[in-house]
Amino acid sequence: MLRPYVPMAPLLAWAGRCGILHTDHLGSASLTTDASGNKVGKLRYKPYGETRYIWGVTRTDRRYTGQREEAGLGLYDYGARFYDPYINRWLSPDTIIPDPANPQSLNRFSYVLGNPLRYRDPSGHTPIDICAATRGNAPGCGSGPIYAASTLVNFSGKWGLAYRVAVVGGAEDAAARMYEAIQADRQRAYAIAPRLGRDPAEYSAASHLWGLSQDELFLAAYGGQVTFRHVGGDTVCPGANCWAETHLDWANNLCNVGEICYDDSMFDAAPSEFQIKQNVGHELVGHGIDQRGGRQARADLAAAWDDLPLRRNEGGFAGRGWEQNTSPEPGEVFADMGLGWTYGQWDYSVPAGIARSRYMETNMPRWIALAVAGN
Repeated sequence: MLRPYVPMAPLLAWAGRCGILHTDHLGSASLTTDASGNKVGKLRYKPYGETRYIWGVTRTDRRYTGQREEAGLGLYDYGARFYDPYINRWLSPDTIIPDPANPQSLNRFSYVLGNPLRYRDPSGHTPIDICAATRGNAPGCGSGPIYAASTLVNFSGKWGLAYRVAVVGGAEDAAARMYEAIQADRQRAYAIAPRLGRDPAEYSAASHLWGLSQDELFLAAYGGQVTFRHVGGDTVCPGANCWAETHLDWANNLCNVGEICYDDSMFDAAPSEFQIKQNVGHELVGHGIDQRGGRQARADLAAAWDDLPLRRNEGGFAGRGWEQNTSPEPGEVFADMGLGWTYGQWDYSVPAGIARSRYMETNMPRWIALAVAGN
């Protein structure tokens, strides 16, 4: 839950060093802005992913459809196999035929059924229909409204385009950070296990998630797409005392389970896209992972802060905007720590900042696994 606040410095994504990344409807990195909102980098792609325009600096190797580019090879690593955007083909055949009834699926080197403007393939195995996943609301999907869409979230109620873009960007950032955490967990387990002659899976609570793609991990953790609902009037938060509520394990105030709700006070406060994106980290990653995991994360935090400097009043947050709620209650403290963890934003000048960073890096794979188990 969040109270309204005045404009603040925009977030710095990707560990705070690479600026704010904006994506297109396929999840491709297309624009980078700095902390003041100035454009510092731009990328454009041909339909099948070949880079057609570069301007400025984009400090990430996750580019076309959000996949990792092997720049020296001119290939994209989709996990299951490599893709060559110059010849529009996979370099190895698909090990499965996702839809035998579709003749396009029988060509196991073909990329996304020959329709790269409508499909993405985050796993390297199964094309995802953007139009179907977003109920026809992605750009280019027939006569439906044109607005920012994603395979990860959908919208209910009146949302402006800029706010939809910000929500989608926040969800994509969350998915990328979760995927990064699970892969780091895998690397740690494989580094430890050989020394002791044991199975790497014995050193991880999340080993069953190692093989999931970024999108698959997100959808598993949240039980499917998350709905961002705008509830008219001051129904959710009477007056102007609240801004958002996460309802992933409870229903109230006209919100259903599986929704993150915003009342009119959010729109009355006229937040920037950056503020919305930050709030998504607080609600979706902090409250969302906690609620989906049976609220174990907040319980663990409350148990740990007798020994570690993790209470709200001990500081450690990166500053204005990285604390969305001033409550000392463990659920709200964890929600802000979820935001800090998503973007690597901490005040390392105090012990609490270092402690919060280490605590989240150590425990997030386990909490993500608990969220998946919430299914």
